[in-house]
Order: sequence, then structure tokens, then C-alpha cells
Amino acid sequence: MEWVTALLAVGCLFIAAQVVVDYLRYRRALEPRLETARSAGEQLRHRMEAARRELARRRKEGDGPRPGPGGGPGDPPPGEVRAGPERMAPARSEG
Repeated sequence: MEWVTALLAVGCLFIAAQVVVDYLRYRRALEPRLETARSAGEQLRHRMEAARRELARRRKEGDGPRPGPGGGPGDPPPGEVRAGPERMAPARSEG
């Protein structure tokens, strides 16, 4: 009966070794793809930061994008039209 226990122990060690080897192979195969994703993320971060700096510069110079309907202080919310100095009327739907 001792040989059965020894055989089971050797089998378990073999399976554990296979799991470790498979993990290492998978990680090695995945590393180039992860590096590509990391570099793309870093490039996007740089582009976003450059766009933020450009937007701040334009806003400072007064060349920034103008707020659209409902985008500025005192503008009516989307879907409503200012009918008078203090009244709001619902927008008419044509169709």
C-alpha cells in the first residue's frame, strides 16, 4: 500500500510541475502583447496631456471652443428655448 501513496505523490508533483511550466509559457507568450498595450496606453496619456495643455492655452488666449446650447451660465437646458427674459418655453417639435 505504500507504493500507491508514493505513486500518487509523484503524480501530484508531476501535475504541479506541468501547471507551473504552462503558466510560464503562457506568461512568456503574453508579455509582448502586454508591452504593446502598455506603450499604447502611454502614448494615449501623452496625447491627452498635450491636448489638455493646448486647450488650456487656447482658453487663456480666448480661442477656446464656445459652449453650445445649454453649455454656458444662463443658457437654457437642452430642449427648451428662452421665450422671454425670465420665462422658459418648451421647444416645439416639428415633424
